[in-house]
Amino acid sequence: MGQPTGPDEFELTPKDGTKIAVEIITHPVKIKDQTLVLGIARDLSERNRAEKVLRENEEKYRRIFENVQDLYYETTMEERSLKLVLLLSSCQKVNIIVRIL
Repeated sequence: MGQPTGPDEFELTPKDGTKIAVEIITHPVKIKDQTLVLGIARDLSERNRAEKVLRENEEKYRRIFENVQDLYYETTMEERSLKLVLLLSSCQKVNIIVRIL
């Protein structure tokens, strides 16, 4: 029997013309004295989108931190808490969480 192949990445184009990034792995299998190839394709669209967002955020924060003089802060609301993240010029990170009653 042959050897498995992959994972290999390909871009497929269905009839509607959209592009779909997929990862394909193949394995030889034996069924009723026949050697066949089992192919498994996995859609990579969501993973690629997440990687793109991660790269963009890394670049955004890299530019901010390279140019920060004294203090950078960021606030977010999570459920009933206010989260404040401070980054001082000494690269010391301070997390403050305030509970909203």
